[in-house]
Amino acid sequence: MLNTEQFLSELSKRVPLEFMADGAYEEDFKPIETVAGYILPESFKMLYALHNGEKSGEHLLMLGFYWMSLQDILYEMKGQLEIAEEYEFDTISYQKEYIQEVTWSPGWIPFAADGSGNYIALDLTPGVHGKVGQIISCGRDENEMCELHYTLLGESTEAEMEAYTEYVMGER
Repeated sequence: MLNTEQFLSELSKRVPLEFMADGAYEEDFKPIETVAGYILPESFKMLYALHNGEKSGEHLLMLGFYWMSLQDILYEMKGQLEIAEEYEFDTISYQKEYIQEVTWSPGWIPFAADGSGNYIALDLTPGVHGKVGQIISCGRDENEMCELHYTLLGESTEAEMEAYTEYVMGER
């Protein structure tokens, strides 16, 4: 089994460090936890303690999305929650009852963005059959959401983590 520390070690082998921002501090997580109404998982905090996203101007390290800083996450969460208060979009989940079919959930923590309002997010408020910590697609153009992977929380096999790391970060 590959744990979070081993995953981070594998990740650091594949991502050029010159593209990565310095790590976050414990107090940097509190504003996000306040807006979300949830405590962020330790594995998420460990990842951001290592690197608080990409450096400004460096983009597209994750599936063509950029890795957001905690400050960007907070800004986008607030914006999406404001939109969700005013508008309701027809949103469906490919995996019925795994992802909430709502415009935006406070428990969706976007950590990667395409710059056009679409995100890859940590889901702390899954549907009845989903798992806390699943990774989902969501956002403006994501009317049909899907679970991308479930590895951020808990343990996964070494092969699953390696495949996920290669998929998200690509061989570099």
